[in-house]
Amino acid sequence: MKISLSGAANCGKTTLVQLLSATLSLPIIDEKFDILMKGLLQADCNSIERIQLIFQQVFEEKKSTEVLFSKGFITDRCPLDLFNFFSNLTTLLQTNEVYGFYEECRQHVQQYDYVIIPPWGVASYQDLDNYILGETKPVMSPWVNMNRHASTIGLALMWLPVEKVLIIPDDILSTNEQCEWIIERICNPTKNKQN
Repeated sequence: MKISLSGAANCGKTTLVQLLSATLSLPIIDEKFDILMKGLLQADCNSIERIQLIFQQVFEEKKSTEVLFSKGFITDRCPLDLFNFFSNLTTLLQTNEVYGFYEECRQHVQQYDYVIIPPWGVASYQDLDNYILGETKPVMSPWVNMNRHASTIGLALMWLPVEKVLIIPDDILSTNEQCEWIIERICNPTKNKQN
């Protein structure tokens, strides 16, 4: 079984990946976004070609690692997340290579049995109730993060049949309950229509 945990940062993907890996006896494939973040920090921001190469490198690294686990795996993020991040860099959207990268990512995601998306906003954003733009400093803007999360859900539903996209309801907050919810749907696929 090939599973991806997708979604914006800070929604509990990595913790859930670890629990699902232990429950389903599946190897974990790291998100590999550290390559992306380091590369973007080092890249010349005016070099669109360099930035595109960094995204392609992460895609190829992820793909080659997944090939090693042909019998199944659980991956922390996938090309769906990668393209979502890529599409947020508006300078890149002006290039002809965008459609090619879109197609590469979309086709690769077709191989997954499930893309699972935890609820947004479960993890703390350093006191969401008191977040004031320009005055308080959360780890990241919760609203930018929510937009990225919604984009991930939208891409997943565009790229995959609905029964392959498991969106965990917002009221299931504990990792153990999320894991149980996922296992129930994987073992009983007719429940997936009740997302």
